[in-house]
Amino acid sequence: FEIGTRSVMIPDHVTEIGAFAFADCELGDIKLPENLISCGFSAFQSNMLSAIEFSEGIENLTAPTIQGLRMKSK
Repeated sequence: FEIGTRSVMIPDHVTEIGAFAFADCELGDIKLPENLISCGFSAFQSNMLSAIEFSEGIENLTAPTIQGLRMKSK
């Protein structure tokens, strides 16, 4: 993964995303897997996403996961 990549699709076998995994990466779009159960602290901090959707099975998701996230309008 390179900083400046605008779109990321996380593979279905991924169940956890670590702390700061995508922080400050200038993401515009991200597709999260249905199997995702945990997102680390500030995992998506300071990105410009149009939307982010977490599955119903997510077990570990705190407000700092999306800290500083700027949502772009459509």
